[in-house]
Amino acid sequence: AAARGGGSGGVASSSVDGTPVQPAPERLTPFMIFFCEQKDATQAANPGAPPHELSRMISEQWKALPPDKGRGYSVLSATYADSKKNPTPARRKRERRDRDPKAPKSATSAYMYFSKHHRMLLKQENADL
Repeated sequence: AAARGGGSGGVASSSVDGTPVQPAPERLTPFMIFFCEQKDATQAANPGAPPHELSRMISEQWKALPPDKGRGYSVLSATYADSKKNPTPARRKRERRDRDPKAPKSATSAYMYFSKHHRMLLKQENADL
């Protein structure tokens, strides 16, 4: 299966003739959109049905769908494809300014004084550790 582009790695390395296999583009077909919309309702109506039976029932609903409603799903599919082509720009991370090594350090807090003192006491009590 790995030679044909399958396998569990997720990314196919090469085909039978040795040429690299390109992964399938991410797209939602009109049927996929219809399937996602109908799955919960069909599953609720048939709670004991196995997944392959649910798929069969939904595909029968798709075949019985009037053409004008099917075109609506085609429009949704095209809209999704267009949104994938033109994604919103990612937010840029803020650049950190380099810290000046000669800049004064911040003041030591009261907690740091407390911790330093108690660490010294603990080290004296437990010198063998």
